[in-house]
Amino acid sequence: MTNSYDIRTDTLCEGWVNCWHEGDELETFTTITEAQAAIDDYMADLRTNFEEGNREEFDEDHERVQLRIFHILTSEAVG
Repeated sequence: MTNSYDIRTDTLCEGWVNCWHEGDELETFTTITEAQAAIDDYMADLRTNFEEGNREEFDEDHERVQLRIFHILTSEAVG
């Protein structure tokens, strides 16, 4: 049994859902560290878009609370 993780977004209607895709496939990560790095990169992209005027607002705390890393086999949040 291998460990796999995904990043789930808190959605209004469906709860925690993996919305992260790599092409047509859902994106998964082999380690928690790898998943956290993907979240950090995503936050950096959002911040850059805000600073360049391509996004009207950016509240990193609010954005981060919408994302959690889950262990795929147990569906438990790990962070």
